[in-house]
Amino acid sequence: MEARVLSAPFQTLQEWAAYFAGLDIPVLRRTAKELRGLREREETIAASELADVLFADPLATTRLFAHLARLRGDREGTEITSLEGCIVMLGVPPLFEFFETATIVEEQVGRRADGLRGLAAVTRRARRAARFAWHFGVWRHDPDVGEIAIAALLHDIAETLIWTFAPDLALKIKAMQRADPALRSRTAQRMVLNIDVQELQLVLARQWQLPELFITMMDQRHAGNTRVRNALCAVNLARHLATGWSNAALPDDFTLIGELLNTNAEHAREMVVKLTS
Repeated sequence: MEARVLSAPFQTLQEWAAYFAGLDIPVLRRTAKELRGLREREETIAASELADVLFADPLATTRLFAHLARLRGDREGTEITSLEGCIVMLGVPPLFEFFETATIVEEQVGRRADGLRGLAAVTRRARRAARFAWHFGVWRHDPDVGEIAIAALLHDIAETLIWTFAPDLALKIKAMQRADPALRSRTAQRMVLNIDVQELQLVLARQWQLPELFITMMDQRHAGNTRVRNALCAVNLARHLATGWSNAALPDDFTLIGELLNTNAEHAREMVVKLTS
């Protein structure tokens, strides 16, 4: 389906989901440029090097997992939950070909500087959440910290798509929260978009057939699971730090991180300071 910039919201979750599910997931300009440069070495390049490029781009990561799911169809088997695994399964030359035709996010947003800044901010937040999730997992001796990091990276992919295809609406939400700092994101989203973006996130993840492990770790209803709490603590911390160290929610974040890591809130805060320095 041809992409268009939305100036007015859909009325239902189903309409939003149908619109995004029918679009080709775009990638960041930097990702496309790096992949073009690496293609000269496609016969010798390591999957890990390609994975590093894709991991810096939550949209490109989503695009790859969704593409591989389509290719595998309904075939049973162990879910692939690593970028390296996806690359090996797909093959390096087909991967380059697949990304060669991807839409560039910045071109979709256009020349709107405010929209581009919003897109850049949510992308930086996703990368930061993935980094936090990775380090929390290492501290907990998780058997596969990469899975938790990817789940955190992809947690807000629906919001990223809204910044890409409906920047006016995303900016309206941001302006409302700036005018009323106490206004919760989910409340503002419902007022502007008629939906809860996190609900859209879960619907899209299932439509794209992302690994069930990632869908579970994106879902707050599973917060009793330690790995899910790991991802959610990282996502919430990144979101709150995006507005600065004075954010009123940070003390609660440090308490929850301390509980996750079996330490106290002050030590948790010290750890986060080191991770952000």
